[in-house]
Amino acid sequence: MKSKAQHNTANPTTKCLTLHDSDNDYYFINEDIVSIQASDIYVTIHTLPQSIHQKEVVISKCLGTIEKCLPPKFFARIHKSWIVNLMYVCRHCKKDGHHLIMTNQQKLPISRGRLKAVLAQIDRFRSAIR
Repeated sequence: MKSKAQHNTANPTTKCLTLHDSDNDYYFINEDIVSIQASDIYVTIHTLPQSIHQKEVVISKCLGTIEKCLPPKFFARIHKSWIVNLMYVCRHCKKDGHHLIMTNQQKLPISRGRLKAVLAQIDRFRSAIR
């Protein structure tokens, strides 16, 4: 089975990410995804504890492919290895390099090349939800 990712827009009120690998189809509600981490040819999708998935799902997928399927209003690529859901960013830590602290206590690096754009994206997101 060919591996692919797609954004399901059939029902605009339940936005989800569908990922396929050779053995499984995975369905994630975007709001359940806290962050996505790339490592070699795999990604780890970190979800909320109350999600239908266990806290982490590992799948053979390219991070760039997944990034294209996520709504940029809610998700930001902060590093070559990380995408975050902006709803779960608690704070921006400037000590020892720039990091985001997530609601699940993950401390995630922001690459220098993406810093300005990431901070602007966070500001736009925070302004939109006020």
